[in-house]
Amino acid sequence: MDLVEEHWEDVTGEMPLKISYPELEGRQRRIVIGYSPKNTRWSYHDGGSWPVLLWLLTAACIKTGCVAFALAEQDHALMEAEKFKDRAEVMSHKLNDSQKRLEELNSDANRSQEFLLRLEADLSKQGKEIEIFKKVVNKFYEIGHQTSVGIEDEDNGWDDKCSYILDDLAET
Repeated sequence: MDLVEEHWEDVTGEMPLKISYPELEGRQRRIVIGYSPKNTRWSYHDGGSWPVLLWLLTAACIKTGCVAFALAEQDHALMEAEKFKDRAEVMSHKLNDSQKRLEELNSDANRSQEFLLRLEADLSKQGKEIEIFKKVVNKFYEIGHQTSVGIEDEDNGWDDKCSYILDDLAET
């Protein structure tokens, strides 16, 4: 275990823990690990047929306690990195949700603004129509007033003028 601890950086990778095969040269390498191109010097095996090496290293670490602390520290660092990554993802999702909500609110505000502008245009149009109707009513009232006898007050209100015109139309 002292040898593993001395060469900790060479024996272990960043994550996950990798057991590097010791450096072998030439014919000795071919005899021990085979002549496969994936079995290059200091390459790590994928663990498919060598998981026992990882278990042996773990057992030795637990037994001696000398490397267990380093493994625990590495695991702690990895856990903190994962927590930070998870927090970053959560914040990213919250930001995306906030942006979507803001876009929805902007869309709603734009629709409300367009609706308000249409209402203002309709109100303006109705105001113009009312002015035209007032002119027409005044004209009919003047014509009816000139032909009638007995109406003395020319400052009648709109209700009186409209009643006069409607009554006059009903009589004819």
